[in-house]
Amino acid sequence: MVDEMIKLLESGVGENITKAAKALSEKAKDVVELPKDRLKKILQMLNDALDKPNVDDGEVRLALDTITNEMILKYDIIIPEKQAISYEWFVAWLDDQ
Repeated sequence: MVDEMIKLLESGVGENITKAAKALSEKAKDVVELPKDRLKKILQMLNDALDKPNVDDGEVRLALDTITNEMILKYDIIIPEKQAISYEWFVAWLDDQ
């Protein structure tokens, strides 16, 4: 199911991106079980989809929030004090692992 959603994200079509984001937010626990390179790719594609035409930014942000929250729980991520956290921060964290 996650593979199908990745294909929808890669399509670049707004409605497909929204559909994928909604499904991924519902399956966030499964998403964080993916290999880190695939997880990173999903975060990057979702982040890049923000502000694209015909994309529901609310659904995309919800997907990003639920996935990053699951990452915090799964990997026991400790966010540095006074650190400005963004979705890019989580991508960089994956790079460092």
